Amino acid sequence: MTNPRPKTKRPQTPAGKPAKPGTRFALPSIDRALLFILIASALLRLWGIGDRLPDASLGINVIDDTAIEETDRTTIMRSWGMWRGGLRDFDLNPHTGGWPALSFYITLGVQLVYKSWYGFVHSGATTAEFAEHVQRDSAALFLLARLLNAAIGVLSVLLTWRLALSLVGRAAAILAALFLAANPLHILTSQHISDPNLLALVFGALLWAPFHYDDAMFILNEPTVTGPWPGLRALLSGYAAGEGDGPLLALYHWILFQLAGDAPLER
Repeated sequence: MTNPRPKTKRPQTPAGKPAKPGTRFALPSIDRALLFILIASALLRLWGIGDRLPDASLGINVIDDTAIEETDRTTIMRSWGMWRGGLRDFDLNPHTGGWPALSFYITLGVQLVYKSWYGFVHSGATTAEFAEHVQRDSAALFLLARLLNAAIGVLSVLLTWRLALSLVGRAAAILAALFLAANPLHILTSQHISDPNLLALVFGALLWAPFHYDDAMFILNEPTVTGPWPGLRALLSGYAAGEGDGPLLALYHWILFQLAGDAPLER
């Protein structure tokens, strides 16, 4: 007769209760005020984002359709000219000196994603068929590019929160994020396609993100992480003082003024 297998006791917690086997996955905590601001920011930017899209029934060339916002028309057409949907070899030269090139490159990436989606939905579609589809009815492409830019707009609100929280405090973070989230000009800019003003705002915020404030000094947490942002922001030259940059530029100037003075920066 075999001896019964001894039973193992579960480990006890200090309170005498059995410990839970394994650890549960815990979602990262988020400030409720920040969550509310981000949701409100997203809803405000989605409201009306489908207005003034290209209407194929009118039979008007997109570049000549003045009902479409000029930034959207310029960005879509310049980036489309770099590859014509695959009908020509890539030419990453936008052939314009009056518009930041980074906006075109981001929109080019959106067009490549849209082509992948179109090929998935329309199995076996040729490059010529895709190009003809975009030239005939490009409303979905415009909307996809606007949605990406709206997400970038919400990201700028989050970065503004983080910047104000680390440099000033929670109350200032709430006010700064609310101001940017409800700013009509920022909402409109977020509904454009790869708007250079909005991109300049985001890269400017990322440039300051690695810093933290301690003992009246700005301290860089990790020098290497600041590398790409000044260069990317330089691709938006001519828009550094643009309409979308106003709120953060005011904060930057205030910070630099404090750094240049003798008085310590107070929270």
